[in-house]
Amino acid sequence: MKFWFTIGLLALGSSALTRTEAAPGSCKIAVAAIMESTALAEDTNVLGVIGFSGNPQPEQWLILTQSRSKGALREFAVAEGRVVAERMIEPLPGQDIPDIPIKFEEVRIDSDEALQIALGLANEQGVKFEAAHFHLRCRDTGSEPVWLLKLLGPVQDSRGLVYLSARTGEVLRTAWTVRAIDEFAFASPILSRR
Repeated sequence: MKFWFTIGLLALGSSALTRTEAAPGSCKIAVAAIMESTALAEDTNVLGVIGFSGNPQPEQWLILTQSRSKGALREFAVAEGRVVAERMIEPLPGQDIPDIPIKFEEVRIDSDEALQIALGLANEQGVKFEAAHFHLRCRDTGSEPVWLLKLLGPVQDSRGLVYLSARTGEVLRTAWTVRAIDEFAFASPILSRR
């Protein structure tokens, strides 16, 4: 199952997109951020949503869209319910760009609930983490919206991956970094917020 936006696209997105920082404590859960944004046109399909370094939630969400009429790809940065930056995307050959529109009426598990599920799984495994990258897109085999959370340690090192259904909350797959599961793992600020 192809699930990641291509690392090259993400690297381009973080360098080419102009960002405006949101105020501390102003993070929004992903679906609320999208629904509150007035700049996303009615004729737009949302193909994917990404939030980086959420602790507990990202300050901004990157939203990949496609016009229903023209097929053009656009990326929006949303913070505080408004678009703070946008750009056109021209996919490169071989890039893993999502192409199935997300039906938000089917998204019943938002990013805050997805993080709580991942936190419970990490606790069971003895994995400590400090932040998470969030990805929401549809499975390639159907239209089910799926969350991928990449759990991060104190130096942005990967501690694990959690895939779960955004429709039901069912855990679809996990992968844990072996070195993260030890008694010397750093205590996590996320873990202390329960």
